[in-house]
Amino acid sequence: MGVVKADLREDGREIDFERIGRWANGKQIFAVSGRLVYDVYVDSPLDGPATIATSPVLPRQGSWYVENGLVYVGVRVGKISPRFVGPDGKLFLWRATFPVEGRTSKTIRAADSSSDEEAGGAEEGAETTTDDAVLLTFSASIATEDYSLPADLDGRFNVNSLGEWFADPIIYKSGVLELRYRREEFSNPLAKICDFHNATNSDAWGGFAPGTLKAEITYSAETRAESTSFDVDYKISWRPRGWNDVKANAGLYAKSGERVVRATNADGSPTESPVLLAADGTRLPTGSEPLWLTFRTTTPKPFAALGLPSPFEI
Repeated sequence: MGVVKADLREDGREIDFERIGRWANGKQIFAVSGRLVYDVYVDSPLDGPATIATSPVLPRQGSWYVENGLVYVGVRVGKISPRFVGPDGKLFLWRATFPVEGRTSKTIRAADSSSDEEAGGAEEGAETTTDDAVLLTFSASIATEDYSLPADLDGRFNVNSLGEWFADPIIYKSGVLELRYRREEFSNPLAKICDFHNATNSDAWGGFAPGTLKAEITYSAETRAESTSFDVDYKISWRPRGWNDVKANAGLYAKSGERVVRATNADGSPTESPVLLAADGTRLPTGSEPLWLTFRTTTPKPFAALGLPSPFEI
């Protein structure tokens, strides 16, 4: 006793694809809904819904939906609803309906499309396409940080009426724009996390100048019977002045002629704090703008490799 054969009805594949989101990593997100209807033949009147529901020739309930050898990851075949139709020759005909529902932008091409069409799920040896992202969320916020300036926002230097520099710097509260992306992926992002640690954008990306963006990537994983997915968080921080370390060219010694001597006050006593220096090491005149030296502390990387959309295009 058991299922002799199961045929997908000519009009039994009623599946709708609706685009519900913008491109995520180059792939659109679709909501999929519909049903599959099979004519199921059994050889005994005692064969009922339990026999049909466990038959290996029908789609597996809870498996990924398959069409033309493509497995739609994220779209599942639902619980079977069998209905007895009546005798058909020496066999007995049942009509079995499977709901199909989910959302996806990832497909897997099965190694054996015919067997997968029967089984309704991805088999071992399936070849994964490059459709990594199935869902993308985005948020943005401003974080405040302090840094010192040699002058105020009107260009007035941090000096007194005699042109002497104040010991306390002018503190400017700057905004750092934080762009946060969260994406479900199906390839392990660990190598990407290491590669982009302490990295800034080597090229213009998303409307931002090179060197002004910094990446931080974290993730968590979830393993199911069918596959492992990774919930990956991208934090992209934009600082208009960049991420290099900038210091004023200053010191307790200055070049005088061919010698390097201790910097002194007007009365000849050694200075208590560093004095500003020119590019050749000589002391700058009082009230001069500092010569700023830049030190690279980050690694430039092409942010386009992350596959994230520009925040201005979301």
